[in-house]
Amino acid sequence: MPRPLGHDRIAEVGEGKLLLSCPEPKGWRARAPGTPTSAEHPGTCVRWEEQLFEVEDIGIRADGSVVYTLARWDERHAIRVIKAYDAATEAERIEEKRAATRRVEGRTALLLAAPLVGCLPAPVQERLEHEYNVRGSTMSLVSALPFWIVGWVSLILLMASAIGGVRILPQPVLVLGVYFLAESSARLAVCIPQGRPIGTPLGTLLYAAWRQLGRFRG
Repeated sequence: MPRPLGHDRIAEVGEGKLLLSCPEPKGWRARAPGTPTSAEHPGTCVRWEEQLFEVEDIGIRADGSVVYTLARWDERHAIRVIKAYDAATEAERIEEKRAATRRVEGRTALLLAAPLVGCLPAPVQERLEHEYNVRGSTMSLVSALPFWIVGWVSLILLMASAIGGVRILPQPVLVLGVYFLAESSARLAVCIPQGRPIGTPLGTLLYAAWRQLGRFRG
């Protein structure tokens, strides 16, 4: 009897069939029986210790584990693709799962940090977009909208104070808010109609300083 790998478990069924219990699915597919309108399609061909098995059936348990029913490969079926079940393949599958988990976690963190990340230079946002599948233009949009709203409020308050209204905030603060209105409006004009990410001058300067600091420490 072949030996299972990792946390997989095996039980012999008989007549050349084995039950392979796995904590997680391996991406194999089961046999598709023939019907009056379609031919039978064999399941995944699995090479296990130089023996070939067909995935005859797949059972999913309540805890998410999977049970594969493996039968000796029937030679009347043509072999198109062989999936190896060995230590190297299992290690690669585990690493792929870990990488996928890291991408999901990174994507969640990136979405939460979008108001700040959207201020970074466009090439940085594009690189993050390719790595975590979060559109750079979306991050730019999320970061620009708050400044755009603050800018309009600042402009209204500044105009009100100019005609004798009560000055709620110091004039330098309102002028800075108007600058944010101009800057964020220009950014929105890029990221919305053109679908391109765009950072801010301050974000670009801080990123360049961080990179320079990293080189200095290195």
